[in-house]
Amino acid sequence: MSFRLKKLVIYEGCKYLKTLQPNTYNFLDNNSIVDFYGKNIEISAIVGKNGSGKSSLLEIIFRMMNNISVFIAHGYDVMHRVNNIFVAGIKSDLYYEINNTDCLIECRDKSIAFSYSDKKWRFGDANEEFANGLNGNNMPTKDKIEMCKYLFFTLISNYSVQAYVDEDYFADTTSELNTDGSLRENKHNENAWIHYVFHKNDGYMSPININPFRDNGKIDMSKEEKLQRQRMEFLLIHYHKKKKEFIHGYELSKIVYWFDWQKLYYRFSRIDVGNPTEEQKEKEWKSKVSLFKESLSADKSIAKSILNALGIQHLDLNNNMLVYAYLYIAHKVLSIACTYPSYSQYSNIANSDFVFIQGNKEQHILAINLANDIKTDHSHITNKVYQAINFIKKIENGFECDEKSSFTWSMYNNNKIKDDLNKSTAIENEIRCLPPSFFDYRIYIKPKGKNDELPIEYMSAGERQLYYILSTLIYHILNIKSVGTRRIHYRDIAIILDEVELGFHPDLQRQFINFIIDTFDRLHLNTFIRFHFIITTHSPFMLSDISKSNILYLEKGCAVDKERLINPFGANINDILAQSFFLEDGFTGDFAKNKILSLLNWLTKKIGKQWNIKSAKRLIESLDEPIIKRHFEYLLDTKNNR
Repeated sequence: MSFRLKKLVIYEGCKYLKTLQPNTYNFLDNNSIVDFYGKNIEISAIVGKNGSGKSSLLEIIFRMMNNISVFIAHGYDVMHRVNNIFVAGIKSDLYYEINNTDCLIECRDKSIAFSYSDKKWRFGDANEEFANGLNGNNMPTKDKIEMCKYLFFTLISNYSVQAYVDEDYFADTTSELNTDGSLRENKHNENAWIHYVFHKNDGYMSPININPFRDNGKIDMSKEEKLQRQRMEFLLIHYHKKKKEFIHGYELSKIVYWFDWQKLYYRFSRIDVGNPTEEQKEKEWKSKVSLFKESLSADKSIAKSILNALGIQHLDLNNNMLVYAYLYIAHKVLSIACTYPSYSQYSNIANSDFVFIQGNKEQHILAINLANDIKTDHSHITNKVYQAINFIKKIENGFECDEKSSFTWSMYNNNKIKDDLNKSTAIENEIRCLPPSFFDYRIYIKPKGKNDELPIEYMSAGERQLYYILSTLIYHILNIKSVGTRRIHYRDIAIILDEVELGFHPDLQRQFINFIIDTFDRLHLNTFIRFHFIITTHSPFMLSDISKSNILYLEKGCAVDKERLINPFGANINDILAQSFFLEDGFTGDFAKNKILSLLNWLTKKIGKQWNIKSAKRLIESLDEPIIKRHFEYLLDTKNNR
């Protein structure tokens, strides 16, 4: 059982080579050992100087995955949120294997083919090379589900501010899909294709996702911080329950929650004023709550039909916290119909304002059917609905909560609900038992064995970066895993960690690969999903954990012959630096190197007027390397004795 990316073959005429040369680029060679890094885990690295072609190589793969995703998502467009932009001009083949079955993605300009075993599909324009493949331009869902069992999901992480800026991709030749699956030239080109990879919410149907989220190249760090806290929340709780530490050297102290009405308000705000005052916002919010209560008081309403279908029969309109939960659930159910392709049959009620109306008979039937589908949907799509339902159960079970007071996770958890969801120790179900998302919160941790509490934001930037990257990966992996077999789903994931060591202290770099493997093992992520990590790095500490057979060395756009290279696995860091990052000029900074060479020229060739005995002695005394220092002392003594 394994998933392994083997090689990328790039042909002459590929438009996106930049410094790369048409050639074969192997991620693994014949000496690579299956399961060396653990069950269902493979790790490779791509190394080389800046400008050697690392990013260009990866971006060709990203374009290939984008192109096949366009055809997978074709026919499921809801609210225009599914990617429809195909990138032409690629001429390359990507070879990989799943469970010893050879798989191949081939791109030829406006044509693409996918094959495994003896099956082959062709997409896009007609191409003689792919003539023997089945036409996949308008595949039925059941065929897509079957095909995607042998396709992998590409999960990308890159926190560099220079990466994936839309403007860098405007020159790409792109096409759009017609309804029949054929391609037409994208004349308008308002956004680059990568824009649509970020701006999508398709239930992980399209097999590519880039993190963190960028809007025209900009990362909203405030928004990102909040998202990362959400992803840290459930992991810290899960590890706390297991009496283990997620953050090395720290343990969870408490999580404090408080009601934030604006989290609900902004879902319904219709104020046209650019910057409404707090008073205006609060007045509109109270008006919306009153309108919602009126709709629930009527004999029939769409919101009531949704709540009843979800098992919430008795509606207590005197408890505001319950009313807010009812409002959130009704809105969330309708927004699922707005957002996810798998619920496109409910597009006629895909309007969040329907929570306030009575509706007609047809709309009630659709609302009930939508709620029933959500009730049996155990994917990530319905997590927040379940959180709000669980919150209602806790209030009905005696949990006290109001708009003014705060509570801790321990208080919330101690109010026990005796149902299968709350009994489960599976991390996916623990997510569904968290307080609903109309509560804000703050996480406090403490050094292990001590009582000194501190907010999680007080951790160093490098530590937070490490745990944010990891929590984001886990979040997406759990979401991908949650998608059932009745939908397009993936059980093989290529995780691309591009310059992952940015912001890491060398000791964090040294620990990183082992930490990733240990975390995936502890959470049993590799029990049902297979992973291949591809890491681009400038860190010798990371490279010392990777065997030569799993490393692609790039220099000036070409793959380097590895025969003459040492194996960096467990090797000396200086040797790895010199070899793997092609430091022909040594390890010393250029300023220091030039200063030392200038002194050497003065001592041996009498070149360099800026030197005298006193300044030479001062520099020699500052040298730390003992062999070089002794040699220079000898040269200075010789010069003095002449």
